[in-house]
Amino acid sequence: FPADDAGETFPEGACNSSTQLDVAVGPSSGAAIMSALPAADAMTMGGTPASSAIDLAADHLRAIDSDDPKLMVFVTDGAANCAPGSTAADAFVYDEGLQEAVAAANMDGITTYVVGIQIDTELDPFTGVVASEQLNEVALLGGAALDGDDKFYSVEDQAALSAALDSITAELGCTMDLGEEVDPEREASLKVANEFTDQIADCESEDGWMYGADGASIQLCGQACSDFQASG
Repeated sequence: FPADDAGETFPEGACNSSTQLDVAVGPSSGAAIMSALPAADAMTMGGTPASSAIDLAADHLRAIDSDDPKLMVFVTDGAANCAPGSTAADAFVYDEGLQEAVAAANMDGITTYVVGIQIDTELDPFTGVVASEQLNEVALLGGAALDGDDKFYSVEDQAALSAALDSITAELGCTMDLGEEVDPEREASLKVANEFTDQIADCESEDGWMYGADGASIQLCGQACSDFQASG
């Protein structure tokens, strides 16, 4: 945040936000994503136009014709402070459109994971809100809230951010919808990364696969899940 053209002066461009994606959804996009990110020493004097970013990403996902799970990872270092029409003169009003955008995405089957970096737990005199409380609400509306006091992934440094993203990734992509219910006693052979994988009974402690509790899915567990995430 915000857009590349926000500039190095304040408040010019502080609430500019991109009107198109830097990298579209697709496989093997890691290098493109990394090249789209600003350099580590980049200086941008900007705000946090969160709702416009969420709307842009969600609209892109809505347009993809696929039964695959759709999700967003929203990473921020503070409250959304670019309400429509707000400027430095009115101290960047809190943008309640963030909650609305995330809730609308969730209604359309798009889950939002929320990651907050060094989030303040005190009242912000500019926006008039407590950033941590707002992100808790966003996480609940996004459909991926954590248990405990912090409903979002609260991190303080680069290592914690990496761990949070790894944790989110670990939840994704290891349950496959079969499209119809099947007999749980039915035997099946399954390969992950070109290796046959055993059918197991306990996903918490074993490596392999098992039928989902809904009777209409397969769940990869342990190393089988990790292998799938690594190999696709």
